Parts: sequence; C-alpha cells; structure tokens
Amino acid sequence: MLLSQIHFPRLDVKISGSAQPEAKMLRYLICFALCALLFLGADFCWLNLARDRLYQPNIGSILADRPNLAAAAAFYFIYISGIIYFAITPTSKTGGVRAAFWRGLALGLFAYGAFDLTSQAIMKVWSTTLTVADMTWGGLLTAVTAAFGYQVLNWSRERTTSAKPL
Repeated sequence: MLLSQIHFPRLDVKISGSAQPEAKMLRYLICFALCALLFLGADFCWLNLARDRLYQPNIGSILADRPNLAAAAAFYFIYISGIIYFAITPTSKTGGVRAAFWRGLALGLFAYGAFDLTSQAIMKVWSTTLTVADMTWGGLLTAVTAAFGYQVLNWSRERTTSAKPL
C-alpha cells in the first residue's frame, strides 16, 4: 500500500538479545503515533463539518461552547490504545489487513453504538439520524485506522527486523 511505496531509512535497532523488547515497543509507539494522527485529523475534520449540519440541529441545546480537552485527550488515548489492542495486534502476524479492517469496524460499531444508543435511550434530544450517522462514522473511522495501523506495524517490523546489527 502507501507505506510500501515510500522509502524510509531503516530503523537501526538491533533485534537480538535484550534489544528485542525495545524494538517491539518502538514499533508500537510508531503505530500509536501514526494512528493517532490519522484518527485525530479525520475526527477533527468530521466534527467541524458535522457540527453545524448534524450535531447543532439535533443536540445543540446540550453541546458545550468549548470541548473539554482533558476528557477528549483521555478518550483518544484510550480509544486508540483499544484499536491497537483489539484490532491491530491480533491480526498483525496472521490475520492480514482485511481482518484488521473488519475487527476495527466491529470495535467502532460496538464503542460508538454503546454511546449513541445509550444516549438515544435516555435523552429526549437524541435522534435516530444522529445515532446512525455517528455509528457509521465511528465504525468506518475505526476500521480505516485499524487497517492503517496494521500496515504501519508490519512496515515497522520489516524495518526493524531487517536492520543490520549496530
């Protein structure tokens, strides 16, 4: 895919003896950082585009004037960690990019569905339109992020395992 077409220098990490855990941690940190950039960038665009068209008309009366950045940061950290743990890692050696995509889609539908359907169940202002749109967005964004993260993790594994010893 895209990452295989870009030529990056090798990550010169020795993969023998005690260096192996450090290389694995580096691969997951790279995966987390790039998945976070993708997810946050796409979600920022979505929220800005959908705020006036979807969220404001449906739940404008309960929206905050400004987002709580600490809560948002905690959500993104936990959620991206969950994508890596539940969708990327289980498929990283044998599942393939399609498996990562489908696991990501399921995770996104479960997570966004839990929030949206609970909100619709207990809030008068929450509409079915909002639930369907938000679940669709969350499912697809999580699926694409998982597939991308799978590619990143495999790319970084190739870079670290084929590196020459220091």
